[in-house]
Amino acid sequence: MIVLSALGAGAQQVDTSRLFREITEVQAMFRDKELAFDMRYTYADESRPLAIIDSAKGKMEMTKAGSRYELSNVVCVNNNRYVIVLFKDDKLMYLSKAFFMTPADPFQQMRAMIGQGSVRKFSVEKTADGKKLQLEFDPQGPCRKIELETNPVDGVVKKIRYTIRTEMIRGGSLGQISTEHAGDFGEHVVVSMYFEKYRKPEWSAAQFDEKNFFFREGEELKTTAAYQDYTIFKASTNL
Repeated sequence: MIVLSALGAGAQQVDTSRLFREITEVQAMFRDKELAFDMRYTYADESRPLAIIDSAKGKMEMTKAGSRYELSNVVCVNNNRYVIVLFKDDKLMYLSKAFFMTPADPFQQMRAMIGQGSVRKFSVEKTADGKKLQLEFDPQGPCRKIELETNPVDGVVKKIRYTIRTEMIRGGSLGQISTEHAGDFGEHVVVSMYFEKYRKPEWSAAQFDEKNFFFREGEELKTTAAYQDYTIFKASTNL
């Protein structure tokens, strides 16, 4: 095993150019590709990382027409015009203009954490079946550690593991801890995301069209018949 690392007491001493090259290489595994995969989440307390307390399952489709992300009772659909988030339990349809980094992006949380906290340690391990990236942050920050495992030969991500403050698990790209287990975690939680069963997308380009979800009547936005019991929440002022 070959280990390449960059160490330092602060972010300025880490080889950030190497770090972002590695992250860019990972992003290229998804960029401009049409694929679908299952996502499995597990949650454990930092003191007992192998003892799974809670779990969740989701799936994602990425196409040139848009992307769709499902996790529990939340569905996020986006195209190059809108981001549509459906909260099934609350019967709420959240609408906003499309933006470059969508909520369904599995690497959004990683990029955000790299930008928010100083990277104290960064290493790359070349293993028999792929590559592992490890990043350690300021222990007082929201994220302590990120580990990412890829298979460059197949061009896929296998796993992303975060050690973060428990308060950060509020849905979105890191899922959601169930209410019954909310009190079972200490200050930090270990979230493991597994990317499995890569395959071709099921949705056609037409299914990503916003007209399947809402339409405009004068100045008012209304839901289609399929979502008639949903209430629209405008998250952008320019809708």
